[in-house]
Amino acid sequence: MTNKEALIVLNMLAGVGPIRVRQMLLSFSDPQSILNASVNDLCQVQGIGPKIAENINDWQNMVDLQKELSLLEQYGIDVITYMDEGYPDLLKEISDPPLLLYCKGNLSLLKECKDHSLAVVGSRRTSSYGEKMTENLVRAASMAGWIIISGLARGIDTFAHQQTLKQDGYTIAVLGGGLLEVYPYENKQLAAEIAVNGLVISEQPLTMKPDKRTFPMRNRIVAGMSMGTLVIEAGSNSGSIITATKAKEMGKRVFAVPGRADSALSQGCHTLIKEGAKLTESLDDIVKEFTVLPGFEKFSDLEPIQTLAPKVVIPLNQDEQKIVELLEATELSMDDIVNKSGIGISQCLTLLMSMELKRIVRQLPGKRFTLK
Repeated sequence: MTNKEALIVLNMLAGVGPIRVRQMLLSFSDPQSILNASVNDLCQVQGIGPKIAENINDWQNMVDLQKELSLLEQYGIDVITYMDEGYPDLLKEISDPPLLLYCKGNLSLLKECKDHSLAVVGSRRTSSYGEKMTENLVRAASMAGWIIISGLARGIDTFAHQQTLKQDGYTIAVLGGGLLEVYPYENKQLAAEIAVNGLVISEQPLTMKPDKRTFPMRNRIVAGMSMGTLVIEAGSNSGSIITATKAKEMGKRVFAVPGRADSALSQGCHTLIKEGAKLTESLDDIVKEFTVLPGFEKFSDLEPIQTLAPKVVIPLNQDEQKIVELLEATELSMDDIVNKSGIGISQCLTLLMSMELKRIVRQLPGKRFTLK
């Protein structure tokens, strides 16, 4: 048995969990040694009582490891443990990081989260205002190259994932249950679409159904993997507030979109703002809270975005100048800009993302662009 397989077993055993496993590893050399230990030896570890010790000692009758391994192979699912190089750096910093993550999709995103990632969460019941703010903020963040992390729940979570995909951006969905028990069921297709270029993850065994215990566990991963958490519409006692609270406890930045004073969907966000969350109206409000802007110099060396005069203050390179000259005449589609400028499509997309964030251009519906 490998250490990875031993961790899969320990993760499947009820009542064990990451904190107890790390406590046991202070006494045992590796995860395999824990499974091979006697009940008496296990009970010597602080926090390990007779019942848990017996379950660990009798693990072969408690979990079906071979079935889990077969399902992993059948569905092309990877397992990244906290002992692996590919484990998310930001997640290692929380007090109870998952023992492992079941992953379907682009594994490189796990490491890239430490540089430019934003958790976006909110109410399951949304208003048109909440959806519009999600669209605006997620679109801008995706264009700037940020990875959007959310929980695949109904409402704002779903809308955040969808808007990221519309921008051909990268998004990570963290499930409350196992990867073979996507919840809510109507998001099963969305999860499949995310897994193409993005990533779907969970710490729960593959066929575990989500419940009231696993959703808060999911929320800590959403908060833990991201640089900051943005809340868009939330009731005073919603799961989104739990995510924001966990982010705050982790020392992460928390952002909240203000809403109507008489709306129940705004109460949670307004409370967060009163408690110190950053009032957020645009991506600028988020970007200013970070030392390094994805793809740019230190933000402290730049003027506030809203005061920049692109043609005067911001020096343009040769390709950016070509795009500005084309858009001075009329709005153009991405294809038109590529054809008229002679700039490659990949380079053109990168330039437009950069120029939009710097408020030189803005994107219109249908992926058309115009000067700001």
